[in-house]
Amino acid sequence: MVLRVGCVPEHFSAPLVRAAEIGTGDMMRRLEAGELDVAICVTEGLVAGIKNNAIRLFGTFVETPLPWAVSVRVDAAYATLDDLAGNVVFGASRLGSGSDVMARYMASQFEWGHEPDVRVVGDIHALVNGVQTRTIDAFLWERTTMQRHYTQNEVRYLGTVRPPWPAFS
Repeated sequence: MVLRVGCVPEHFSAPLVRAAEIGTGDMMRRLEAGELDVAICVTEGLVAGIKNNAIRLFGTFVETPLPWAVSVRVDAAYATLDDLAGNVVFGASRLGSGSDVMARYMASQFEWGHEPDVRVVGDIHALVNGVQTRTIDAFLWERTTMQRHYTQNEVRYLGTVRPPWPAFS
């Protein structure tokens, strides 16, 4: 019997390098289509994607919360996370993705009193480009994965948002 497993292409997936490294959204689609049997997903995207009882959460891979870095343009005037409460456009890889869910969670936690404006722009490369070209003002992505973009001065780190739930389920 073959067990088809998917995992996100992040550094924490190193033990599963033989598995198909795809994003949570694609894994959700493949689970629904019967192309995967098991997927280790970012919890935010997994919970947002569970519908019609076709997909079930049966365990946790990483119990600690995933630190989500908030990234902005290198020359952006934002100094704190609260500065994003105004007329700011957040980027997301897809609706229901971790980057989408976390922008909404951040607005709730900081009590901004409104839903953030979230626009789908694509993967991490599209998000970095979106900030650089001013298509979006900010986005959230896993902190360690973002480090090389900060080191290369492609975007600027503004702060971290930590949800109260486990990172990977």
